[in-house]
Amino acid sequence: MDSHREMLRLVDVVMEDYPLNNIRLGVAEPRTTLEYANKSNQAASTFDSFGFMLAEKSPSIATDGLNFTPFSTPRSLCHVGLVYAKGAKPNVRARHAVDVLKRYLAETYADYFERYPVE
Repeated sequence: MDSHREMLRLVDVVMEDYPLNNIRLGVAEPRTTLEYANKSNQAASTFDSFGFMLAEKSPSIATDGLNFTPFSTPRSLCHVGLVYAKGAKPNVRARHAVDVLKRYLAETYADYFERYPVE
C-alpha cells in the first residue's frame, strides 16, 4: 500500500471544507512522530493504541502532554495482531512462536488487553 497516497486521501476527507495550507505529510519513526506532536500546539499525528501504550510505559519518551484519541471503537480498530497470507501454513515452530507471543503480551500488557479485549 502506498501509505502516502492513503494519507493524502484521509487528509482530503478531513479537510474537505478547509484550505490545506497547514497540512504536513510524512513518515517518521514512532518516537519522532510523538516528539513532533508533543512540541506543537497545532499538530496532530496518526498513531496506534498499542504503540502509544508502549510509549506511555517508556521513561525515555515524553507522553504526559499527549492525548490518544482512537478513530473508532476498540472492537473495530485497536487490536494487536499478526498479518500473513491466507494461504500460508505456519510450521510448528512459527505456531509455537505465536503462542508464546500471545501469552507474553497477555501477561506483560494485561492492562492494555483489559482496555481493548480480544474476542
